[in-house]
Amino acid sequence: MGCAADDVDDFLRYYALPVAAAAYSDVPSTNKFLQLVDEGWDYDDFEPLIGGNVAEYFYNGFIDIWNHGMKNDFYTLKNKYPSYEILIVGHSLGGAMASIAAATIVSTGVVPASKVYLYTFGQPRTGNTDYAAAFNALGTFAKTSVFKA
Repeated sequence: MGCAADDVDDFLRYYALPVAAAAYSDVPSTNKFLQLVDEGWDYDDFEPLIGGNVAEYFYNGFIDIWNHGMKNDFYTLKNKYPSYEILIVGHSLGGAMASIAAATIVSTGVVPASKVYLYTFGQPRTGNTDYAAAFNALGTFAKTSVFKA
């Protein structure tokens, strides 16, 4: 039995807690897309994660959100509902950050890989091949979708 697109949309809209973010600049005239390309694709600036390297821009964005409330909220909900599975969803920059979130949660042993599901849409390249291999070795379910217009 298939799943109707409206059912998937409702599920993602009302039950999934997406990790999402937008490129930020305090200069109103800054083109946020160009800023994302400039900062997100700068592969000279890396942060180590799970045996590979991720773009510093994505890593810093995730760490800022994680350390300013998301981590505490996550642990509160995980402790309140210990048998629940974790669904992490992100689009574009949020997809890169969602990948880092899943890697962080699983690699630190907070939740076993078998209970973490990652769905990204239009995720940019988050890290190098070592990161990709290490992420795949975690055993977390991951599905990335790219839609063509």
